[in-house]
Amino acid sequence: MLTDKEIDTDKLINSAKYILDNYQFQLKIKKRDESQMSAVEYSGMPGSPSMTNTAENGILRHVSAEDYVKEVDFAVDNLKYDNDLYKIIKYTYIAPMDTAIAIAMKLNISRSKYYRLLRKAQKEFGLLCKLVNINR
Repeated sequence: MLTDKEIDTDKLINSAKYILDNYQFQLKIKKRDESQMSAVEYSGMPGSPSMTNTAENGILRHVSAEDYVKEVDFAVDNLKYDNDLYKIIKYTYIAPMDTAIAIAMKLNISRSKYYRLLRKAQKEFGLLCKLVNINR
């Protein structure tokens, strides 16, 4: 059984930030792959075997990006028990606003409180998201 004292909090937060920072990119890949899924061509003519199957690779990428986005969304939704943490993650990574100051103003908190809550939100996200590596 893993306890809170065994977790390297800094590594957990850095891993969570990496996953969250990559969210917008994975979302774009997911959307692009969804549009390409309907454009797979099949000529019906026999051909030489290919070493790579681009249609299959596209599907695998799609599943991967789709799973990534679903897992992040699931973890973020599970932060709703603490509205401030949820909003900080949402406005910082999921539906990003321009600056930390803009987010702090929207939440009616100081910039220093924003950064304290951001660190807490990143830790909580890291504990909830299966994509985040929990290091000891």
